[in-house]
Amino acid sequence: MSCFFDKALVNVGGDLAKLVPGRVSTEVDARLAYDTHGIIRKVHDLLKLYNEIGVSPERLLFKIPSTWQGIEASRLLELEGIQTHMTFVYSFVQAGASVIQIFVGRLRDWARNHTGDLEIEAALKRGEDPG
Repeated sequence: MSCFFDKALVNVGGDLAKLVPGRVSTEVDARLAYDTHGIIRKVHDLLKLYNEIGVSPERLLFKIPSTWQGIEASRLLELEGIQTHMTFVYSFVQAGASVIQIFVGRLRDWARNHTGDLEIEAALKRGEDPG
């Protein structure tokens, strides 16, 4: 990703940080998915840009591609105190990340397409989310 794009991304994140409480998530370029050190360098570069606009690291999450290299980058960044966020991997190896995001809506979509399960059908009829 170009430096220009990184700056634009950080500017949007900085604006969001002014509007919402809690943390702001910034996604690391997926083209770095198989480059542990590239991911770490990119996060450090983004942190410097956030620092320039006055957003503290405590307000930030960095979304890391969920490859083995990304998991290792997340582990190393978390050891530095940098919060990371990974999706689409559902195993204990993610335990070092600050956030593991599971998309419950995908479970609901799956349930709607797999009729015949009495428990799922009963939940859907009650208007409940089987996810």
